[in-house]
Amino acid sequence: MKKVISFISLCFAFALSCFGSPSDFDFKYDNKLGGYVVYCTNKEIETADIPSKINGINVVAIGSRAFDSCWSLTSVTIPKGVKEIGNSAFRECVSLTSVIIPEGVEKIGYSSFYSCSSLVSIVLPSSIKTIGMNGFEDCEGLTSITIPKGVTKIGNSTFRGCYNLTSASVPDGVTAIGDSSFYKCSSLTSINIPDSVKTIGDHAFYECYKLTEMTIPHGVISIGEWAFCDCNLTSINIPKSVKKIGDDAFYWSGLSEINYESTKADWLRIGKKIGVGRSCKIVCTDGIIE
Repeated sequence: MKKVISFISLCFAFALSCFGSPSDFDFKYDNKLGGYVVYCTNKEIETADIPSKINGINVVAIGSRAFDSCWSLTSVTIPKGVKEIGNSAFRECVSLTSVIIPEGVEKIGYSSFYSCSSLVSIVLPSSIKTIGMNGFEDCEGLTSITIPKGVTKIGNSTFRGCYNLTSASVPDGVTAIGDSSFYKCSSLTSINIPDSVKTIGDHAFYECYKLTEMTIPHGVISIGEWAFCDCNLTSINIPKSVKKIGDDAFYWSGLSEINYESTKADWLRIGKKIGVGRSCKIVCTDGIIE
């Protein structure tokens, strides 16, 4: 009888380690957020079903580094009522394949899902307003992403090193694509940039080898250094609104023709060091620069 009870106890303990129990979490009340912030205390946890309330009070945030380096974690269910996912919250959760983020979450902190290399897809709710820099960097398994309409900036290195990302949808309202935001997304074949975008940062699409088409919208004012280096563009239209193009922005980009919606004089002011070869033809409104 004792052996049977002992066996049942072991099975119960194993189940708790896999699926999570109240003892796997620590909760700290945050006066500013008006609720509890959750932290994981069991680095061996495999599945985390985070409770929505503690003593009748909402869990409102996933703490900074809450699940950092929980290497066995495969799935997480975040309850309704959570507003923020903290900095590095799921950093290097290398086995994480599934995350359910509920409507109501407004902020994803920097490096929140950094190097979650097994994460194949994630649905971001429409309530999201902020995605921190490095938010999904090195999520090598991620194949597509749709950025919610409330987001106004794609931070630095947000999707850097997402080697299997093939498409990305950027909503109208985003004004800036940060430095290295899609750097080394070597499988990226298409991305829409809305008219609301004003700046494209340094190295933004560096080494996006499969990117063959790009439309620069008429609201863009500046294109950063090395922004499209090592892409495979053949031609591109650059609107008159662009006032600055960084050094080597199109170095090794494959361009044979640039259509510029202004004069040759204007081009010579902004396009002297963009990194294209002599064979690239610059078509301006008043003639061709070859």
